[in-house]
Amino acid sequence: MIIPSCVKTGSMHHDEITLTYPLVSNTTKLYPGPITGMLYPDEETLGIFAYHSEEPSGEWTGSSDDISAFIAGATAGAEFKYKKEYAAWAGWGGSDYTPYFWPSRGSLIFAGYSPYRYVNGTPIPDVSFDVENKELSIEGFQTETYSPMSKNDIENPDVNYRNKTQSDLSYFLPDFGINGNYSGVNHLDKYRPVMNHALSLVVFKVYAANESDIDYIDLNNITLHSVYHTGDFKVRMNGTSAGQTHWDLTDESPVDMNVFDAGLDEGGKPDGLRLDTDPRTIAEILIIPGVTHDITIKYRLHVNGKIVTESKTISPTDIDTDPDPDVVDYLDEWEIGKRYVYNICLGVDFMSVVPSVSAWSENVIN
Repeated sequence: MIIPSCVKTGSMHHDEITLTYPLVSNTTKLYPGPITGMLYPDEETLGIFAYHSEEPSGEWTGSSDDISAFIAGATAGAEFKYKKEYAAWAGWGGSDYTPYFWPSRGSLIFAGYSPYRYVNGTPIPDVSFDVENKELSIEGFQTETYSPMSKNDIENPDVNYRNKTQSDLSYFLPDFGINGNYSGVNHLDKYRPVMNHALSLVVFKVYAANESDIDYIDLNNITLHSVYHTGDFKVRMNGTSAGQTHWDLTDESPVDMNVFDAGLDEGGKPDGLRLDTDPRTIAEILIIPGVTHDITIKYRLHVNGKIVTESKTISPTDIDTDPDPDVVDYLDEWEIGKRYVYNICLGVDFMSVVPSVSAWSENVIN
């Protein structure tokens, strides 16, 4: 149960605490349909921590001993959900809105994360904010099981666009002043957090080489090897909105992730997705940042009326992200908040991978 603590004045202001549309430093991607602009989706919930000081709004100069918990919980913050009549996020008790009110004196700082719940509806556990060390911690976070894209998903995206199966973990930290101290807000301020991505986004685009002796190519399967699904996330304030981040992978053993599987045809034989000579997005996956691993591609070449089945594996040392031929920069790590696109070209006796790495922003939404 989430219990707001008493503030020192022992009284509350009549204004309800709400959060206006969070800004997104890099737009959330895995949501049904495209997202444009930099505003957070209405459907997402937020986990909120709030702390109180008797100091007025602006940079706090006192010690952490003068700060008390205002909205907090035993294993997570309070859940906030979008309220249409407010055009803002408000306290949510699980079945109805549960209002929290501003203190009559002093000011508040906020920290939080999103989503409050996994896709299956279970709250994300073991989330805390250490006000003394200025650190948000999420222990045992899991990227849910990814449902591999199918041939039908790719060929009929408007009909078969699937709901997201993974949670796009994001977070925000309290505001800070010019001296790096907390900066509080009061009921007169319209508080708007700035969300940051905590995961990496991995995108696969595949196409066929334009070769005269190729009739066509079928893509059968893409497997991403040795993927970790569980980790502990920490982010500490360091004078920037994103903070200083760190992931510890805690899986006992990684697993192979089936990214795409064409399945079987009507005759029970392996089916395939016919590729074009233009790149086609096959899958987009949320990954806990860390070391990259091998990728296996299975496909069929239709050449001069014959079918040749191929299975090729590429390792991180096969993928150079620097276009300069004299410079080698292997794609051996996925970093937080980055978008990695594997452009994979398939042909007769060869497979090439041209990667691109960018900030995960609204400008790259497909």
